[in-house]
Amino acid sequence: MKIIVCVGNHGGLLFNHRRVSMDCAILHDVAELVKKQPLIVNRYSYELFLRYHIALNYKVVAQLPINSEYYQFIENVHLQDYEQTINQIVVYCFNRSYPSDFKLDLALDNEHQWKIVAKKEFKGHSHDKITRYIYERVSI
Repeated sequence: MKIIVCVGNHGGLLFNHRRVSMDCAILHDVAELVKKQPLIVNRYSYELFLRYHIALNYKVVAQLPINSEYYQFIENVHLQDYEQTINQIVVYCFNRSYPSDFKLDLALDNEHQWKIVAKKEFKGHSHDKITRYIYERVSI
């Protein structure tokens, strides 16, 4: 499974049930990343991508097949219980510290499980610097 998340400096995803931040440059980059593949989203994230001509599918993590090659955009789901089914995580970092009460619950700094295979920095619409990291699971 391939996961896409957007986080602040301390891994925050949400604050008081609202996304900590969103930038249209990220949405455009996600659209370029997934190209013509379906993007799996849940109801919370669906409207973000309507103008990007992406094939959107509603699902939740538990319903995905383990060998899914589709990307899933996650904002309000804890992932730790599904970590063994995830083979790639795309992390958009806003490079700012936002308050958050719902955080990414994966230890991506664990070099025995995850490695960065790509890094891209770009200017966002509302953020001077956004960094996209692509992590892949380390083969054992």
